[in-house]
Amino acid sequence: MRIVSHTDPISFGPGKEAYSYQDQSAENSLTVHFESEENKQAFLEIPVEPSVSDLSNPTEEWVDEG
Repeated sequence: MRIVSHTDPISFGPGKEAYSYQDQSAENSLTVHFESEENKQAFLEIPVEPSVSDLSNPTEEWVDEG
């Protein structure tokens, strides 16, 4: 799946290709365009939560004790 966003996720304004971020992991790819380098850096500083579909790194919180 390939996802391309032309809307800056920080300012919700139109993004520019000059300030873009690309993540291409496995069969998926994400391209996000930003209005400015500052918005791009703010986006990259947002902590990433583990994906529910990523079961490669199980932790205690994944254990069902019910």
